[in-house]
Amino acid sequence: MKEYSIRLPGDIVRSIIDGDRTSLIHPAAPPALKCPFGQVGQPIWVKETYTPMHEGVTTREGIAYRADFLDDPHGPDGELSREGKYRFWKPSSTMPKWASRLILYPTRIRAMTLSAVAKEDGYGEDLISPEPKIPPTGSLFESEPEDDPLVWAVDFTKELLKP
Repeated sequence: MKEYSIRLPGDIVRSIIDGDRTSLIHPAAPPALKCPFGQVGQPIWVKETYTPMHEGVTTREGIAYRADFLDDPHGPDGELSREGKYRFWKPSSTMPKWASRLILYPTRIRAMTLSAVAKEDGYGEDLISPEPKIPPTGSLFESEPEDDPLVWAVDFTKELLKP
């Protein structure tokens, strides 16, 4: 069985772990409309920004995840620390599978236009702001309304692996 992974930023990882997010959208790349996440039920392991806590770490127990430091008073990178300590993070693209702590199991995968996602469940996932004064985030949302890009909408359940 083919393995699938997805790179996610810390705020999305945190919202998944906290149970606030149960779906994702991803741009669909025509003309080949093959879902980049496999099929319903196939596990997707999440790659996130991380750092080994010491040299030679080979288990999740020895990994620190940037998403866990988003509320740190010193900032996630430690830049506000009086001690002048900084955290040095490795990009999510370099995360090995054994270091991943989060697996997503798709329960529903569908290709649809962005406006259809917004009508169906967009406000629940904060995809598009109902307030016109608040600019939408992400390049996907900066497209013109007449473009109405095609996206993959993936609903999932999660498994948080123990260290």
